Amino acid sequence: MQHDAYDEEEFWSRDQIEATQLARLKNVVARVYKGCEFYRKRLDEAGVTPDSIKTLDDIEKIPMTSKDDLRSQYPLGLVIVPRNQLVRLHCSSGTTGTPVAIAHTQNDLNVWADLMARCLHMVGVRKDDVFQNMSGYGLFTGGLGIHAGAERLGCMTIPAGPGNTLRQIKLVRDFHTTVAHILPSYALILGERLREMGEDPRKLPLRIAVVGAEPYTEGFRRRIEELFDIKVYNSYGLSEMNGPSVGFECLEQNGLHIWEDAYLAEIVDPETGKHVKPGEIVVADAKTGELRSITDHVGRPDSQMCVFEYIYFSRPDSIIEGQSVHEARKQAGRFLAQEHPVEADVVIGVPDSGLDAALGYSEESGIPYGIGFIKNKYIGRTFISPTQDMRENEVSIKLNPIRSVVEGKRVVLIDDSIVRGTTCRRTIDLLRKAGAKEIHMRVSAPPFVSECYYGTDIDDKNKLIANHHTVAEIAEIIGVDSLGYLSLSDVVKLADHTESGFCTACFGGGYPTPIPQDSNKDRFECKISEREKQESV
Repeated sequence: MQHDAYDEEEFWSRDQIEATQLARLKNVVARVYKGCEFYRKRLDEAGVTPDSIKTLDDIEKIPMTSKDDLRSQYPLGLVIVPRNQLVRLHCSSGTTGTPVAIAHTQNDLNVWADLMARCLHMVGVRKDDVFQNMSGYGLFTGGLGIHAGAERLGCMTIPAGPGNTLRQIKLVRDFHTTVAHILPSYALILGERLREMGEDPRKLPLRIAVVGAEPYTEGFRRRIEELFDIKVYNSYGLSEMNGPSVGFECLEQNGLHIWEDAYLAEIVDPETGKHVKPGEIVVADAKTGELRSITDHVGRPDSQMCVFEYIYFSRPDSIIEGQSVHEARKQAGRFLAQEHPVEADVVIGVPDSGLDAALGYSEESGIPYGIGFIKNKYIGRTFISPTQDMRENEVSIKLNPIRSVVEGKRVVLIDDSIVRGTTCRRTIDLLRKAGAKEIHMRVSAPPFVSECYYGTDIDDKNKLIANHHTVAEIAEIIGVDSLGYLSLSDVVKLADHTESGFCTACFGGGYPTPIPQDSNKDRFECKISEREKQESV
C-alpha cells in the first residue's frame, strides 16, 4: 500500500513504536550513566542503573531534570561526547539568570531536520514549495530548526529573517513563496501593511503559514487565515528537546502531535513530579490548594471503555490502548459491508466520524468512495445542541452536499449513529435535493436504545428513535431506501487488541456501574450557588 508520508515510521504499529521507545530509553540511560557525572550521581541517588530499565513504565524511576539543573551545568556540564564532535550550540537568553546551553552533534541536527521535515510534510508542504523563513536566526532554535526541516524536505528555502516588511513582500512576490514561517503578531503586521499599500493580502501566492514562538488565541489564528486566505498551523518546541518539531498540528488543526519514535510522553503531577497512572485522579483542594490522589480505579481488571470512543468521540488519528481509531472505524465499515451489502454507485460518509467507516465499506464492497459533503468546521457537533430547532438549523449550515458526486447516483451513506433521527433526516433531505437517486444508509453502531450515564450522556430513552421504532420504521421516518446497523456482536470487535472491555449499555442495558438515581444532566451546568439551592430542597 502506498502511503503519503515522509517516513515509514509514521505507519509503525503500536508494538513497533513501543519496542523502539524502550530500546532508545535504555540507550539514553546507559549513555548518560557512563558519560555524565551529573546524571550518574542523580541516577545513583535514585537507585537506578542502566539495568533497571526493563519496561517503558520504568521511566518513572528516572529522576526529573529541572531548569535549575540545566543552569547549574552551564556551559557544557551535561555533554557526554568529546568537544570535537559538537557542531552547533544554541542558548537561552539568560534573562532569568544563568542561560541554558544546548549543544548538538551532526547526528542531532540530522534527526532534528528529519523530524521537522515530517512536521511540514504532515500539513501539506512538498519539495516544489517555496519556503520563506521570516523568523529570527542565531541562538534561538526556531529559525534554524524549521529552516533545516524545509531544506531537508527539498523546498527552495529563503532565509529572509525577521522584519523589513517591504523586502518580505517583494521576496514573496518575486519568488512565489507558498509557505512561510512567521510569528503570529508579525503576520498581522504584514497583512495590514499590504492593506495600507492598497493591496489585497489574499492575492499573495502564500497557502500555508507555520507559526509559533509566542502565545496567541484561536481567534487570532482565524484572523490570519482570513486575512491571507491560507491555512495556519501551530508549532511547539523547547530548546532542551531540539526546538521546533516536538509538537506539531496536522491538517485537522485540532491539537498537537508528538513523534513517538523520538519522544516518550509521560503524564506527571506538576506539583510533585509523580507519575500519574492510568485511572488515577489528582484532586486540588479549592480552599487550601493541597493535592490528593485517588487511585481506586488504577489497575482494575474490570475496566470498561465507552465503545463510542472508537465510533465517534475520539479523533481519527488517536491511538487508544494501542488501537488506531482510524483503523477501528474502517473495520466498522468493513463489517457493515459484510452484514448489509447493497448495489450502489458511490459510498460517502457524514463528516467527520463517518468518513473512515465509509472508506472501509468502500474497500470491502468494491463500490467507489467519494466525498459527498463539505463540512463547515466552525459549527460544533449537532446532536448535543439543546433544542430541536438549533440542531436542524446547524445541520443546514454544517453540511453542504457535493452535487457532482451524488446526482443521479445510488448512494451508500455511512454515519456513526442515529440518536433522535432528526439530524439524520435533514442530512438525507440535503442529499435528495442534490439529486441522489437512491440512499442506502449504513450506521457504524448498533441501534441506540437505552440511556447513557457516561460518555454520550443521554438521560431519557424515550428521546431515542430506536427505542420505540423498528429498523424499517426508522428507514421510512428518515427517508432512506434501506437502513442497516452494525451488529452488537461486531461492534465489540472494532478494537480487538485493547486490554479493557467495552461498555455497550446504550445498545441494550447492562451498565458497568450502579445507575444513578438523580439523572438530571444539567445539574453540573448551572451556577454552583443555584445547584446548592436545588440540592437543599
